[in-house]
This record gives sequence, C-alpha cells and structure tokens, in this order.
Amino acid sequence: NLCHATSAQCVAEHVETEEQLMLAKLMGFDYVQGRYCGFPETSEQMLMSIERQRNLSGLKIDCDMKVA
Repeated sequence: NLCHATSAQCVAEHVETEEQLMLAKLMGFDYVQGRYCGFPETSEQMLMSIERQRNLSGLKIDCDMKVA
C-alpha cells in the first residue's frame, strides 16, 4: 500500500471494537488508536495512567498500541 511503499508507518484511527482491531491487523496497519484502546484523557490523567501501569508492571510502557 502507499503508506508502506514510502516506508511510513500506518495508523488505523477510530478503532472501537475487537472486530475493527482484527481487521486493522489483517489490512497491515502498524498502529491503532481509538476507544478500543482507551478513552480520551487530559495530559495529567494520561501521565498518571502511564505511571500506574509502569509501577504495576515494572516495565517501560510504550504509549502506542502496536498491532502484534
């Protein structure tokens, strides 16, 4: 596709269901964003969420939803 032909990474937006997530994976998207991944937050809420996840997992958190 055009995105990958230019060595860019592709983002599927407005992913709200598991079915849409699976479709994005089948279509070759690199990342997804949307309500399936989480609801909109203020920057302060987002930082608190990331810190909470980091504390629970002990791992570095990648803020992008990488399609695996």
